[in-house]
Amino acid sequence: MPTKVTSNTANCLVVCFAFCLIIALIFSSSSCNQKQPDTTANTANNTNSSQIKIKRFEQALFTVDTSAGNYVPSVKALIQQYPDIFPLFSEQIMQWGGINDPGENYLYALKGFISNSDVRGLYQTTQEKFPNLSQLEAELTAAFANYQRLFPNRSIPKQVFSHISTFGPAVLTVDSAMLGINLDMFLGRNFDVYRMREVNIPEYLSRRAEPPYITPMAMQAYLQGIFPIAPSEKDKSSLKLIDYMVYQGKILYLLDAVLPKTPDTLKIGYTAQQLEWCQQEEANIWTFFIDKELLFNANYHDFFKFVNEAPTTNEMPPQSPGKISAWVGWQIIKAYLKQNPNAANNLSELMRLHNNGQQILTESKYKPKLE
Repeated sequence: MPTKVTSNTANCLVVCFAFCLIIALIFSSSSCNQKQPDTTANTANNTNSSQIKIKRFEQALFTVDTSAGNYVPSVKALIQQYPDIFPLFSEQIMQWGGINDPGENYLYALKGFISNSDVRGLYQTTQEKFPNLSQLEAELTAAFANYQRLFPNRSIPKQVFSHISTFGPAVLTVDSAMLGINLDMFLGRNFDVYRMREVNIPEYLSRRAEPPYITPMAMQAYLQGIFPIAPSEKDKSSLKLIDYMVYQGKILYLLDAVLPKTPDTLKIGYTAQQLEWCQQEEANIWTFFIDKELLFNANYHDFFKFVNEAPTTNEMPPQSPGKISAWVGWQIIKAYLKQNPNAANNLSELMRLHNNGQQILTESKYKPKLE
């Protein structure tokens, strides 16, 4: 039963924050001549199907009456009000068990959770930070309107909800139907709890715990859920580094299309200095992977340090950002679309293909030159 930030919660916080971070780029002004999907339509004219309304599940959760005799009926009423969200919250987010499990352990865990003074303090902090979510709703509505123009046969989430979970995943998705946003992961880079010894989130992650990151992170999580890197874990095990790069580049391009006005730093998660370093050192970065013969290596243990979050990229200068593969993949996709401009208008086909990193690379003719 959660009571306060423990070492176990701290470990979950660090892992989940890293897992859910949005890593994306927007095309810079120097790339404006590249053909991009048309996302210029006025989003104010969206149909109701594109309108995003966020359910404040955390508010409903903390209005549960915990007094004797009223608690169980109050929880049952909450479940009836949120028949999809509550089971997800109890079983997967908090791991309290299912609402139909023998013993109904979730009832004991929930009561301890919402009665705990530390948790209630955290809840109050989120309400002060996020008294309303109208701006976030507008951002997500615009993003999903762009998404539907690109993929008219795909639907948007049927339910988008906010919650707190004492530092669980920042964003979560369930297929294409649900999108959850954990408000306690966006309380600002200077939120004291993030710096607690038991939590100790690295600065390169905590600086992204700001509200402007919510929409990019939510869209990345959603797009990765819709377009996974491989159909199965077995297929994923055979991927080469170039496949990871190209996949990450595809996601970046989609983010660029659905969030055309979002600053680069919010989408990529890099500082402005790190982004500038990548641009200046592009040829050297590429030469590094060529010289190390890593591009077509299918041994994940040989290249995992290049495709996952880190403060910097191992074996590169300290000015480098982590997860450098994503930035390289973005450049490859830009080059590919420059060589194949019609592909920008058929993104379904681009995203449908798996394990085609080598083909995309060849057709992109990507080869940055040393100056």
